[in-house]
Amino acid sequence: MTTSTEDLTIVDTTLSVSSTSWPSIDPDLDCGTRADVTQYQFWCDGVLLVIIGLGGFVGNLMALVVLSRPKLRDVFHQLLLALACFDILYIICGGVSYTFRAFQAQSDIYTYLFPHLIYPLSHVAVTGTIFMTLAISIERYLGLCHPMLPPHSRKAWFYIVPVVVIAFALNVPKFMEVELEIETVNGTDIPFLKSSQLRYNENYVRGYIMWTRLFSTAIIPVTMLLFLNTRIIIDLFSSKVQRFGSTKRQRREINLCFILLCIVFVFFICHACRIFLDVYEFSNVEKIIQCAPDRPWLPEAWGQALPYVSHFMMILNSSVNFIVYCLVGHTFRRELCRTLGIRDYMSIPGAEWSRRTSRSDMVNGNGSTLVSIQPGGSRSLKNGHRSTYYNSPSSSPMNEGNKQAMINDLTEV
Repeated sequence: MTTSTEDLTIVDTTLSVSSTSWPSIDPDLDCGTRADVTQYQFWCDGVLLVIIGLGGFVGNLMALVVLSRPKLRDVFHQLLLALACFDILYIICGGVSYTFRAFQAQSDIYTYLFPHLIYPLSHVAVTGTIFMTLAISIERYLGLCHPMLPPHSRKAWFYIVPVVVIAFALNVPKFMEVELEIETVNGTDIPFLKSSQLRYNENYVRGYIMWTRLFSTAIIPVTMLLFLNTRIIIDLFSSKVQRFGSTKRQRREINLCFILLCIVFVFFICHACRIFLDVYEFSNVEKIIQCAPDRPWLPEAWGQALPYVSHFMMILNSSVNFIVYCLVGHTFRRELCRTLGIRDYMSIPGAEWSRRTSRSDMVNGNGSTLVSIQPGGSRSLKNGHRSTYYNSPSSSPMNEGNKQAMINDLTEV
């Protein structure tokens, strides 16, 4: 979500423009010329975005179903569920907004919904995605670097509520940037859109669109993401079992951190165009201010094409998180298989490694065995030199189904 070029393009191509409260124009000022980038818009905002967006919408719906299962009610997975909600919102609102303009579609329903629903909620969704990724990083930082914090300090709503508030608070002006007007022609009401006076106020452009959004959606989140995830990577290489109390919890926390690192890596790749455009436009803020609404500042041809690439990359970011969960998250993959009715979980790639690690004994800080599985399905709890055996209710050997259930109970990574 870029600042001036994208928004001015929306206003310039979708809305009728009025230019009051704007400084007078220097006729010799070079505001640039409009380049032919319709092919970028058609393919990036149109064809590719529809294909990726539909796949991402289905994937995120499946993620919501899986993440709602009882086994995934911990804080981390609840934050992933919130992230999936923001992703779905962006795919719907952003996707509709971009594809309608790419295919030059016309609809009264779209016109009615654009100013107070589609346009502002697409910005809310992007902001929510950014800060939810940051919230997940904070949760993983506390989980790995400070694992012994009391449970009440890591409630899901501690993260979700502030993110929702920030996402809407930062985008309140977006609900007032576009106005809907109705013109009656031959007895027929024709709705059309026009930009509000606020959108072309010099102080608004300089203070909100440039400064506020650059720092709130680019510089501050990126800096915090780099810091937190760098600390997480360092701790991954130095973490020891004593910090977590058992190898089971250590494996689980490390696996969740790998999921986060993959999410953040994809986030940086897909938001690189948006961040670059924000910085580039901020560096040309004076030209943007001096050029008139009916003669908006236009960068070079690559700068006019890059917003369409940015749109596609951000839709891609919201669409591929489901794939990340499946490839990296052992618990998510197992619960997905159960949701889909796949009984032979061990045939899924990566499941055998999860089983081998889960069958190993859990050890405490001194290295002594806490839990091991004995022949016949009994558990042995060892404390120093003493061993206590808890056999199954039946004296007969445990069948394979019960044994696998016990293994699944012991592995929650």
